[in-house]
Amino acid sequence: MSVSGQEVNTDRQILDLDSTADQALTMATQMKVGADEYLNSVAVQALEGNSFVLVTFSSGTVEAPLLAGEAMNLADQAFAEIKSLQ
Repeated sequence: MSVSGQEVNTDRQILDLDSTADQALTMATQMKVGADEYLNSVAVQALEGNSFVLVTFSSGTVEAPLLAGEAMNLADQAFAEIKSLQ
């Protein structure tokens, strides 16, 4: 695909990560723009009981697996906080 005259290549994958949630989906996208410019993006969507948590990260320097691990940790922490408030 071409955006503003620059060629953009994307790669998307679903990552398999452990979570305390009943159900969780982690998607990672890497976009390459130009010679060596990358944008890594990760989205974690998790459902536990009636609670839903969405965590997203984007970075040009951090690799998707590291972003995904941190995002899953934050989702698990969010569920723990939700439980403590109920």
